Amino acid sequence: MAKNTRSLASYSIQEFFSRRAALCFWAAACLMAAANLLLSYFPLTVEQALWVILVGFSGPIALFFIIPIPPNPAPDRPKTETWPSIPAWIWTSVLGLAVFLRCFRLDSLSTWPTVDEGVFGYFACHLSRHWDWRLLENTSQLPALYSWGQGLLFRCLPPSLFSLWLYPAFWSLACLGAGIWAFNRLANRSSLFLFVSLMATGFWPLYLGRLSIQGGFLVFVELLCLGLLARALEEPPARRKWISFLTLSSGLGFYTYLAWPLAAFFLLAALATALPGKARDKIKKLGLFAAGNILLILPLVFALRQEYRGYFQHIWAGPDSGHFLSTFPLAFIYLRNLFWGIPGAPLCMGAVWGGLFNPLVGSCFLIGLIVFLRSKNTPLKWTLLSALPLFFIPALLTTDLEMTRLVGLIPFIFGGAVWGIQFLLSQTPKNARLPLAALLLAGSMGLDLFQFLGVYPNHWRKHPEFYGAHKSPEYAEAYSLLKVKARTDGPGLILLNEVPDPYDQTLATAVAGFNAAENPAPASQPHWAAVLTNIHALPFLSRLFPQSQWVWLSQGLNRPDGGFLLGIIEVTPKNETRLKKWAGADQALDPLVDQVMEEGVDPDQSAMLAILRGAYPLFQGDAYLESAFWRLYAIHEAVAGLYRQAAEDETKALQKGFPQADLYNERGLLKVKAGDLTGAKEDFALALKSRLNETDAGANLMILQKQGNLSP
Repeated sequence: MAKNTRSLASYSIQEFFSRRAALCFWAAACLMAAANLLLSYFPLTVEQALWVILVGFSGPIALFFIIPIPPNPAPDRPKTETWPSIPAWIWTSVLGLAVFLRCFRLDSLSTWPTVDEGVFGYFACHLSRHWDWRLLENTSQLPALYSWGQGLLFRCLPPSLFSLWLYPAFWSLACLGAGIWAFNRLANRSSLFLFVSLMATGFWPLYLGRLSIQGGFLVFVELLCLGLLARALEEPPARRKWISFLTLSSGLGFYTYLAWPLAAFFLLAALATALPGKARDKIKKLGLFAAGNILLILPLVFALRQEYRGYFQHIWAGPDSGHFLSTFPLAFIYLRNLFWGIPGAPLCMGAVWGGLFNPLVGSCFLIGLIVFLRSKNTPLKWTLLSALPLFFIPALLTTDLEMTRLVGLIPFIFGGAVWGIQFLLSQTPKNARLPLAALLLAGSMGLDLFQFLGVYPNHWRKHPEFYGAHKSPEYAEAYSLLKVKARTDGPGLILLNEVPDPYDQTLATAVAGFNAAENPAPASQPHWAAVLTNIHALPFLSRLFPQSQWVWLSQGLNRPDGGFLLGIIEVTPKNETRLKKWAGADQALDPLVDQVMEEGVDPDQSAMLAILRGAYPLFQGDAYLESAFWRLYAIHEAVAGLYRQAAEDETKALQKGFPQADLYNERGLLKVKAGDLTGAKEDFALALKSRLNETDAGANLMILQKQGNLSP
């Protein structure tokens, strides 16, 4: 009797919700969206956030699982449209808006590139001048295909901020085209329109279109492969042709990004579970796909074996690494950054306001996921669902936060959001569906465009701590000054290679188009030169070039060595010979920059020191160049752990060049590492007595004095 009573009560509750299903679904969706909004855009305490999650998600999710859902089609292409066909002018408007947003203020919206963008720009500049067929580049061993395309672009358009960001904008638009081509087979016309609209104005696709890194390129190849997969599953007469194209595209994907193996595995799983036909024929096609991928990846494998530098061990957090369990909190941060954002976190190529997916998209995705789970079971359904944990694996197996590793989720999350929107609209009277869809899209677009056009452009200036070393305010200011000079006086000799750490190549890429030192014009002589050096060279250089412009780029940034000084010098008959010598010495350091970009901070500095020794005759005899040379030599010996020799090199910089507070301070730090504390104190004191001192020598001396007082 008690059992029957419970069954009756359960039936009554289910019947109550069933009669008001549409209202309940929309109420649950609104509650979920409100919870996402609070978590995304409002600072909540842990207790408040838990209450929001409990009220805003637990109840709505329970409703979506309790209320009976009308039979849904299997997860293939639905046969019925949600609303009448979309007029051509609406399609044109959406696509036109997509093009405009990706090209609007192309060279200024991002304000300044990140260090990673400078890395890609550096290799593209190198390829535009001297082509090579190397498959891997940089210390991270990144596949070079993305840089190949950018190098070809730089041959057509000179390197600049415009051409640097034109390249990812192109791939962002290509993603939209590939998405239309793929989704046209995966869904009906109304779903296609929803997907295109979300991709056209979604923050993450737009953001990838303003980052000159390979994430957008991977999404393009992924969407291309999804379109080929759909055709291979649907067209029996041409199935072998489409599988061949899919194999070729999947093999190409290995050269886009290190995360591609996950996509290749997904494609293989989709073919294995959904490919129709007899088992023998199916095995042949799967064998063709697998063998083709293996053959296409072999050159990359051989290149990795020859040039591998330990990058995977650096980021790996697998079960054998000792970091496996500790990555679960990091995985939650990845998830949070997808949908809610991480206030106050350092730059990780994630969102700057809320999550990478806005609260409406996130809510519709969750609804779509639940409805999809309750849809008709097919092998393809579970393969598609497996894509979500599969493409999230990098968040579990890496030791740092880098949102670009999860770009493979973009098509699936937008696809799930489309599924959720379509379900909500199916619970609505037909005459209200189009207005509701327009309202949802407008709300989603408003949130994304506010982040993209309102928050993102000025975010770096307002929150420099968020970006840390990822963006250089000094280089941004230097570029603005050099660009104005180039507009009025044409290309100039811009000498950038003598900085202590040349890994940030953003300035070199931005000015490459008007840098006569890198691109000499035989028919004309530059009328000006620019030198990037340390602020403590100012007293010497201002005497040497009294009529020049000097700007302390690092003023107010509290750099330990004082930071950067930019000098803009007019070329005259009196200084022309000296400046040409400086330019020759600067260019002699190009191989050293190549080594730094390829090997990074490698304890084996023998190759870099050999390059410096070979270049020394070009530096010899000039006080400024001698100081710059021996400081660089000391830095590389210090990296190798040769602290006493490095301190002696700093002495040569002081004796053969000219006294500078930063050289005294650096020599003192090297003596500390070598155990010569008395000599270190003397050097810090000499730095403090220098004519110009913007170093942290005073703090260093105070630390040593305190340690001396505490010692027995």
